[in-house]
Amino acid sequence: MTDNDQDKKKVSILVVEDEPSIRAAICLLLEFHGFSCTQATNGLEAITKMDGDPPAVVVTDYMMPRMDGLSLARAIRGDSRYADLPVILITGIPPPNTLTADLVDEVMQKPVGGGRLTQAIRRVLGGRGAGGTQ
Repeated sequence: MTDNDQDKKKVSILVVEDEPSIRAAICLLLEFHGFSCTQATNGLEAITKMDGDPPAVVVTDYMMPRMDGLSLARAIRGDSRYADLPVILITGIPPPNTLTADLVDEVMQKPVGGGRLTQAIRRVLGGRGAGGTQ
């Protein structure tokens, strides 16, 4: 890796998950694959963390206290600053497609492996890799 490669800004992913071990594992996988990871424990915390420094992609759990993943996606779509932000919903209990159709870019069933998740992230980013390049 050259110095120029190291200077490239990593693609930032906001991981929203109420279970600490799952959240940490997802971030570890993403960082291993070259992404930058920020963590939030629920949708309300995610909105606060996005303010001023939005991520490239939001990966969120569906069922969480205070604000669930679909409510977070709805808030993202309703805010002109973030309306085009890709959202990937991960869940053990899939919501009906009619609820997610216009809110999320991908729905993934838990458990989510690193390869499947990074492929989904690249898809919603239009093929860009962890360093922001195709």
